[in-house]
Amino acid sequence: AEDEAAAEDVARELRACLEKLAHDHMRAPQVTMHSKTVEVSFRRLTKGDVVRGVCHCRASVDKPFAAVMVAGDDVSDESMFEAGGGENFLSVKVGHSNTKAKFYVDTPAQLLAFLWQLAA
Repeated sequence: AEDEAAAEDVARELRACLEKLAHDHMRAPQVTMHSKTVEVSFRRLTKGDVVRGVCHCRASVDKPFAAVMVAGDDVSDESMFEAGGGENFLSVKVGHSNTKAKFYVDTPAQLLAFLWQLAA
C-alpha cells in the first residue's frame, strides 16, 4: 500500500512537471493516468474520434455499418466506448475497472471466445 501511494505521488508530480513544460513551450501533451503508468502523447484525436469518423465516412457514402464492435483494456479506450450508441454498437472492456463499455470480460482469451461465438 505504501509503494502504491508513493507511485501515485510520483505520477502526480510527473504530470505537474509535464503540464508546466507544455505551458512553457505552448504545446500541450495529453497526459493520461493509468493504474500503474502515465501515458504522455501529443495526440489530438482520441480513439473515439477515429471510430466516429470512420462510421460517419461510411454513412456519408451510403454504406453505413450494420453494427460496430469495439474492445479495449485501458483508460485510453474509454472514448471509443462512448463513441457509439444504440443497439448496434457493442463495447467490451477487457478486465475489471470502472468503464463506460456496455460489457466486460475478464481476459483476452474470454474476448476471443466471445468473438468466435459471434462468428458462429
